Amino acid sequence: MNWIRIGKSLILAAVFSIGSALSSMAYFDYNQAADEVTMEPMTAYTVYLAMPKTDFGGNFSILPDWKYYKGQGDSEKAEREYTRDGVYMLEGLEIKAPVKSWGQRVVEFDNYFKTNDKKIARSMYQRMLQTLWAGMDEPVVQKEDYAQWSQDNFAMALQLSYDKTAGQYLILLRRYNTDYVSA
Repeated sequence: MNWIRIGKSLILAAVFSIGSALSSMAYFDYNQAADEVTMEPMTAYTVYLAMPKTDFGGNFSILPDWKYYKGQGDSEKAEREYTRDGVYMLEGLEIKAPVKSWGQRVVEFDNYFKTNDKKIARSMYQRMLQTLWAGMDEPVVQKEDYAQWSQDNFAMALQLSYDKTAGQYLILLRRYNTDYVSA
């Protein structure tokens, strides 16, 4: 009898541990994510300009906490989100890889964060701006909620905006090849 009780206790402990691990995967550290996508100006996670489009799908379709959206045309994206203590947070990464003109290689990619919390949005924007400043020359354009860098055939822009309809703040970091001209 004692062995059965111990066995049941171990099974319940294991189920609880697995459940805790899975639920903690749903909560990502948005500050860490903001740092990761701005540390290296030319890359974010495994994404970089001129990478094959198929690599994006291969990398993000297997991640357990990301939802991968296979594109029907030139773009594809992956997102992860959570809501905790009334704060909504979504992180996304979208690539643009034209089918015809660049051999399905990434010519533009966006990292974005959406939240319903103004304080978090402002803090993330400032954090990302400071990190980018550390890795790049001075921006060619800088306003209160927008900064843009340009170097050779590479450009990058960081923007904070508010969507009244959705009630969300958007922090968008776009990297793109300036030689690419969409048709």
